[in-house]
Amino acid sequence: MVTTIHETNPEASPRSRKRLIRITVWLVASVAMLLVLASVTVAILLHSERFHRYILNKVQQGPAMRLGFEFSCRTLRCIFRILVWICTG
Repeated sequence: MVTTIHETNPEASPRSRKRLIRITVWLVASVAMLLVLASVTVAILLHSERFHRYILNKVQQGPAMRLGFEFSCRTLRCIFRILVWICTG
């Protein structure tokens, strides 16, 4: 004997199933678009000279404020595999 959705759940109509599918598709598409937008934003920021200067400035100000000595850095490199910032100069 084959049971259908209507036999196990009499309140589930084809219209409500279509609505549930439509909502699920919209949610998945929204999350996918947010991920794409976040990825593009990060890629643009990482290649931006202005953002690079901002991060470099923040990195230089941190030790100077906490430890009370002058700290200068010419270049700053980020390695994502091990999550470190390398400051040279």
